[in-house]
Amino acid sequence: MTTKNYFLLVLIMWTSLLDYIEKVKSFGKRIPIYSVYRLEFSKFQFLIKWKINPKMMPTSPEEWMELLQSMNERIKALLDSGMIVDWGEYWDGSGGYAISEGDDVANLYASLMQWWPYVGFDAKPVLTIDQVIKSTNKAASGMKGK
Repeated sequence: MTTKNYFLLVLIMWTSLLDYIEKVKSFGKRIPIYSVYRLEFSKFQFLIKWKINPKMMPTSPEEWMELLQSMNERIKALLDSGMIVDWGEYWDGSGGYAISEGDDVANLYASLMQWWPYVGFDAKPVLTIDQVIKSTNKAASGMKGK
């Protein structure tokens, strides 16, 4: 694949992602990006990396355990409700990850706000392998003959 074709493929995939995020967030103004095609996904996944804010955690071991048990119960409820579909913690207890599915970014944001200031987040939309294959196939068919 030439550098030009690779750049076009990346641009097409990025444009599709921006178009979808634009639709989900309902931006007031359209971002002026010219897409070769529009790719629709039935649901969106977010990779959420979380990190404990040690400055906000209790200094008393008893209060620390009580807070952790409360957080664990809330996480279990989120898993049971389907708001998050996977969750894990780093072995050192400093943070972890969660996977959330859906198309309501505002709802995800509100859910994450409930954990502040004890936990900080880095949430990013991610594509499944099926979505990547679909994007790649569309991009490849758009490049034929160019």
